Amino acid sequence: TEVRGEVPELIQTDSLRAQQALVNLVDNAIKLTEGGTVRVVVECDRGQEKIRFHVIDDGVGMTSAQVARVFQPFQHSDAKAAGSTGLGLTLSRRIAELLGGTVQVESAPGKGCTFILELATGSLDGIPSMSATPEDPSVAESQTWSDLPHIDGRVLLVEDGPDNQTILSHILRRAGGEVTLADDGQQGVDLALEAAKEGRGFDVILMDIEMPVLDGYAATRKLRGAGFGGQIIALTAHAMEGDEERCIAAGCDHYLSKPVERATLVHVVAHRIGLRSDAKPAPAPPTV
Repeated sequence: TEVRGEVPELIQTDSLRAQQALVNLVDNAIKLTEGGTVRVVVECDRGQEKIRFHVIDDGVGMTSAQVARVFQPFQHSDAKAAGSTGLGLTLSRRIAELLGGTVQVESAPGKGCTFILELATGSLDGIPSMSATPEDPSVAESQTWSDLPHIDGRVLLVEDGPDNQTILSHILRRAGGEVTLADDGQQGVDLALEAAKEGRGFDVILMDIEMPVLDGYAATRKLRGAGFGGQIIALTAHAMEGDEERCIAAGCDHYLSKPVERATLVHVVAHRIGLRSDAKPAPAPPTV
């Protein structure tokens, strides 16, 4: 990630949806690029109160006709040139529009693509800026994918929020994990017990606490009562004093508050899988 000029330290937006839009664009850029590079450049127009993320790849690029259709779901004439489907790009544009911005694309055959995600920042009065040069190591991504441990195992993500499902599952799969989704606590219990019965139990369950049908506390107690002995990591969006203790008391092995940083999520999941006696130990996770 590169910072161009000065950008505010904070903006007023829906962080989860903004992250989802950016993840979709980066994921698309990776699909377009074989053996090349993908860069994210951030800049801010304080006068217009807009922040822009330029997702730049050096892949095969697109023709003007393909560019005109790129935000139409399932309308890509060349799947390799424009990703597998247009769903992610269409969703990113819709999210950006809801957040006061848009998504634009610049491309030419053989010259890669640049997708520009623009979001409204809200008032920047009194918000300090940070600036950096390309040589400034403080703006370099603290950990690239190659620096993170490999997730070698099956993960059940029990989460009712579609945005969180998209973001967290993308991170886990990108790190090598095999991910199954459950939309509520009861579905998570059913999937976990059925998989264990069939001899292909999940190595780690990521358990959201606030869910319909059956919340994370109740789902965890059900699993432990049924003899599930695998790792369960609680996820909560409202971290308050005593939450971790309640999660552990319900039977969880670990606790993370949302939004979860990519590196923290990968380290913790890999470490918890590494606690199995038949697994290769993973690097210890950072303090969370």
